[in-house]
Amino acid sequence: METVGTFREVLGESPVWCDRDQALYWADIRRRLIRRHAIETGETHSWEFPELVGCFALRQNGGFVVALQSRIAFFDPATGEIETVATPEAGKPGHRFNDGKCDPAGRFLAGSMEDATRAPSGTLWSLAASGTCRALIEGCSLPNGLAWSPDGARMYFSDTMSGVVMVYPYDVANGTTGPGEVFATIGDGGPDGATVDAEGYYWSAIYGGWRVERYAPDGALDRTIRLPVQNPTSCCFG
Repeated sequence: METVGTFREVLGESPVWCDRDQALYWADIRRRLIRRHAIETGETHSWEFPELVGCFALRQNGGFVVALQSRIAFFDPATGEIETVATPEAGKPGHRFNDGKCDPAGRFLAGSMEDATRAPSGTLWSLAASGTCRALIEGCSLPNGLAWSPDGARMYFSDTMSGVVMVYPYDVANGTTGPGEVFATIGDGGPDGATVDAEGYYWSAIYGGWRVERYAPDGALDRTIRLPVQNPTSCCFG
């Protein structure tokens, strides 16, 4: 295991590997930062935002789509311009966005939450290229664990507070989900950020559990990787 840099984040989240840049990107939610660490040079650059940064994704033509505390926006790192795209959480000042990523068709999905009380009032939102924002799952306390099977037909999603990872049938063409069912129940710790590998296995960072777990497509626990840190928040491949 190898440490990237000497950072001590308050709440590190949303790791994204960019093969084009050969760089690892991630956010510090509480410090309102997105960081970029170039693997070959070891150089790191940070962008600070006016609000908490829940999650983000890289856009095909450059820049980011970012789920800030009160809105979803496009960010141009060259100019520093922030363009608000959607405000689905308008009227909910106690809410913020948490985990999110793009689906296989490029829609940006991000889950909202009540930041202080973790009341079950959050929503998983889906932002289409047209700018239309749609609610997919409601009643979330701490939305996490978004990932898709390699064929895009299954969407994984967890509410960390429940200790359960759910799986939903997913229509990539329309960006809609069917009824969900329990995929895996976590014992010690809660399911946080996640990813899926090329074989279709689901990898979950277990917050409070000192580990990352790998689950087979049928929900069976396949592997456990112990970590020297108690609270891993997410994982990705690069």
